[in-house]
Amino acid sequence: KAPAPATPVTRAPAPPASTNPMEAPKLPPFAGEIVNFDRRGTRVVACVDASKVAASPRMGPDGKPVDPPAPKPSEPPRLRIWVLEREIMQELLTSSGLCDPSWSPDGKSFAAAGVRGVFVFTEPNFEPRVLVAGQLQMPPPGAPPAREFDDPAWSPSGTKIAFRTSGAGAARVEVVDVKSAEVL
Repeated sequence: KAPAPATPVTRAPAPPASTNPMEAPKLPPFAGEIVNFDRRGTRVVACVDASKVAASPRMGPDGKPVDPPAPKPSEPPRLRIWVLEREIMQELLTSSGLCDPSWSPDGKSFAAAGVRGVFVFTEPNFEPRVLVAGQLQMPPPGAPPAREFDDPAWSPSGTKIAFRTSGAGAARVEVVDVKSAEVL
């Protein structure tokens, strides 16, 4: 059984919510850069790259601003999931690589996917549940890349989730039953 990949870690007042479904939510500068998001009414779930925090410039010994160090090219993004509703923001500390959030039709859960698999997070605390387990550790150098999971989409009834899986140069769509976690 995989360890639980999420724990609520941050709660903060949220900026005013937009009603435009295409407008990205506003997060505080310390959160990072939004990768993608899904909006359901006044609720938003956002995938954020925490390695891209808008930091204030530091001053060097000569009094001039010093550029922050560039990220290492081999360094993966530090993805975090934020849930925003009206004036409350909650950051979920997730295992690296979970993203592509998608609200359920009833707005009480959302799915997220990544190299670690497909997960469902359910209110009130958005505790995660593994639907499809992926790879828990990065493959060793020279090994084939880990199987990827992305683009979860709920059925209108909220009983199934379709997602794309790819690996070894091939991609396909699979469907999982939300209740039983059985891949159909």
